[in-house]
This record gives sequence, structure tokens and C-alpha cells, in this order.
Amino acid sequence: MARGGLFSPWGNVDINSGYGTPVTNTDDIRRWAMALPEVEETSHFLFHVPVWKVRGKTFLGMGKGETTAVFCISEQEANEAAAANLTS
Repeated sequence: MARGGLFSPWGNVDINSGYGTPVTNTDDIRRWAMALPEVEETSHFLFHVPVWKVRGKTFLGMGKGETTAVFCISEQEANEAAAANLTS
């Protein structure tokens, strides 16, 4: 996966192409997140950016300035995704 990208169920999404030319935006990410069951949107207590939760647990948020997407996954899931990315 290219630097600056993210993995989603809809494929790889490059949120910054080149020098800040957005390929997708917060509204796109909101639409994808809210399409999942039991998702609620809140605002980060400090940065005041969108955060999405299921049953009170955050799984996705926008970084400060809404220029990056931050996925909350376990260390094991991160390691498995990294290993899979190296072999593909």
C-alpha cells in the first residue's frame, strides 16, 4: 500500500495524492463508516474532528485538520496486515 493511503473494505484509498490533492475527503469516509451496522459518529474531545464508534469503541477517526484517517486496530491486526502487504 502506498504511503498516505488507507485500507478499507472498498479497496485501497489514497487520501493524499501528490502534494495535498485530496482523492477522497471526510464526507466520503463518513459515508463509508456510516454504511456499517451500529456505527455512531461523535466528535473528538480535544481536536473536534469526526470519530466513529461501534458500541462505544472507536474504530475510525479523522486526524487533526481532517487530512488523514486514523484506524484503531489491535497490534496483532496491524502485524497481520503488514505481513500480508509484504507478500502481495
